[in-house]
Amino acid sequence: MLGAFCGLVGAIFLGPRIGRFDEDTNPEEFRPHNVGMVTLGTLILWFGWYGFNGGSALGATGDNSVAIQVVCMNTTLSAAAGGLTTFLLIMLIDKIECVSSLSNGLLAGLVAITAGCDSSNSFWSLGIGFMAGCIFVGTSKLLKILKVDDPLDAFAVHGANGLWGCIASGLTRV
Repeated sequence: MLGAFCGLVGAIFLGPRIGRFDEDTNPEEFRPHNVGMVTLGTLILWFGWYGFNGGSALGATGDNSVAIQVVCMNTTLSAAAGGLTTFLLIMLIDKIECVSSLSNGLLAGLVAITAGCDSSNSFWSLGIGFMAGCIFVGTSKLLKILKVDDPLDAFAVHGANGLWGCIASGLTRV
């Protein structure tokens, strides 16, 4: 989350890329060029998140085997809810099927559940992921309105949803 806020400050200071917010610029010029690599990177990160959440939230001992399963289930549910919510919102708002936004929605769900992955239940995990998708789309759109050029939507994924995850971890203690 700290890195995302620092990146936001850097993006504000640097300003947008040349032509990014010009009226005569084709928006397709600034879309991802290799969606296959975006998807592959997302899947690699998602796979690694199981080791991160399961390993850092709990010690991998025999006593914690059930708790680690719960952490991995919460991680899966939040990511899926974040990705699906983002995909559907982008389809409704922009009228396009955007795989790169789906990927960022998955990552937003993963970021949001990380703080409370061990203390949440399945229903809260779905809710956290749903809100993460909404927060991602809203933050991404807001940055574009404010003409802040965040090429990877890193702040919308990590900053806004890191903050949401910290808040949600306190709300969802079971």
